[in-house]
This record gives sequence, C-alpha cells and structure tokens, in this order.
Amino acid sequence: NGFPFANVTINLKKAVEQNGLTVEYVVFTDQTCHFATPYFYGPFVTKEKILLKDFLPRQGQIFDMQKVIDSEKRLRRRPYIKNVTAYTPQIDSSADHQEALMVAVPLFIEDHSGVGLEGTAGFTASQESKPALYGNLILSVVNVFHSGESALFEYAGDKTRQQLKIEFSKPWLLGL
Repeated sequence: NGFPFANVTINLKKAVEQNGLTVEYVVFTDQTCHFATPYFYGPFVTKEKILLKDFLPRQGQIFDMQKVIDSEKRLRRRPYIKNVTAYTPQIDSSADHQEALMVAVPLFIEDHSGVGLEGTAGFTASQESKPALYGNLILSVVNVFHSGESALFEYAGDKTRQQLKIEFSKPWLLGL
C-alpha cells in the first residue's frame, strides 16, 4: 500500500563456475503515492459532489487499492448508479511531486435518470353511483435533479378503497 508505482531494476549475473545465469530484481519503493481527486467520466448526470461522498479515499491520503475497490462496491449499491468501473490508477501529471506522487483513479460512471409512468386506470360513471376512478398508476422519478434522489407516487383504487402511496429518498440529505 502506498507504492502502486515502483522503480524496478533487473540485474543479470552470469555465473561461470555453475554455467548459469542469475536474475536479480531490485524494487525501489522510496516514494509513496497519495490519492489525487478521482477522475469521473462516462454518461452520467449525477453531481460529482454526490459521487465523491461514496469515494472513500480522500485527497492526500496514502494510496490503498482496497479503498478504491470498496468505493467501487459502495457506488454500485446506490440505486441511481447503473454501472461503475474503476480503471488503472494514473500518476497525476498536474500535481507537484515534491513530497509524494499523486495518483488519480479513473472511474467510469453510468447512472439512471428519468421519469417513468406505468399502470392502468379507469373511470366509471352511472346514474346509480357517483363517478369513480379505479386501477393502479405508478409514477417514478429517479435522479432528475442529479443528486441521486428518487420518488415514487403510486395510486391504487377501486369502488371500495382508494390508496395513494408516496415515497421519497435522497442520499446525503442536508449534506450529512
């Protein structure tokens, strides 16, 4: 951990007495790597600050690939995320390398966003009874404000009962 990029020197030594060849690998891990801001790309509309809430490593922390893997899993569990893939970390060429190398993790993000409407509804009216609406209707809204929110409005009813169910969820409500 902290050394995803190391210098490797290969020394080849010929052993005349043994009629053989020795291969020696020398790994220099003298410069630790720290996290830079992740690079999000792909067809997503979710605000980057919402995605960053689920990215566990913070800028400046020592690089740890397990944190990247855990962040990928965490993002994948969000209902507004369709797909997420972390790719090979890259040295951030825009960062100052005086103390440590800064490593950016590219993350491909696809999210869900839109409005859905489904169901059946009917209307009855007769002289004997008052007009009535029956059937079921579901209106769902996912990530339309680009902050991971979802809402569901569900109506179900017939002659004997009318029911309206409303659900709303938003990750990181009030920025907490």
